Amino acid sequence: MHHDASGIVLKLRGFVLRDESETRYFNVIVERGELRAVRRRRFAARYGLSATDVELLAGLAANESTLCTANRLSVTRATLRTYLCRLGDKLEFETIAELRAFATPLTL
Repeated sequence: MHHDASGIVLKLRGFVLRDESETRYFNVIVERGELRAVRRRRFAARYGLSATDVELLAGLAANESTLCTANRLSVTRATLRTYLCRLGDKLEFETIAELRAFATPLTL
């Protein structure tokens, strides 16, 4: 993987192919990617979320316990519950389970 200051990421994958005459060819596939920080900023902008909101979703996606998330964010569990409630209001989800289901397929 390569990236420069612009945040552009290129993923290079190579593999060997053989044709009917057993001639070998080496192919390279170049895919566009993005840095995790760029992906998080883009996601936050799309949904109007703060950096803390994105961190909460990342914890939910990783199936992290509320205690671990609270420790990682250096807040109390009560504050974390407040953050989660406000995040649910922003995204129009009523339960933590709905937030977790939303966050699970994300790779933040």
